[in-house]
Amino acid sequence: GHLAADLLDVTAPDPGDPRGTGAAAVTSADLADVTGSYDRLHQRVTVAVDGPRLLVGTEPSGVLQALGVKGSVLDATPTGLSADGALTALATDATTGQREVVVITPATPSQPRGLYLSGRLHRQVA
Repeated sequence: GHLAADLLDVTAPDPGDPRGTGAAAVTSADLADVTGSYDRLHQRVTVAVDGPRLLVGTEPSGVLQALGVKGSVLDATPTGLSADGALTALATDATTGQREVVVITPATPSQPRGLYLSGRLHRQVA
């Protein structure tokens, strides 16, 4: 969690304590704000709301698809909203059993909203 925060230059709750110190509760409006598609070279991530949770789907393309990487959907539980507007959610990858931390940062004047997942930063496109 702290590595993601450092890379994105945001404050994220400690994944050992999903609410983190000072993290605000996530509202349905916060969830609606982060839905959409996020792209990075050879992968698209789509975020949809399912009640109080986020469905985070990965769709590999290009080289990743040629290498046999399969798409997946993570059922993520929002855990907090930082003072600077970054939303953090936790999920468990059903294939690997690993805990995944999803951090979605607000847009800035020069950059669209960002989504950090599995060591990769994706930028919102829709």
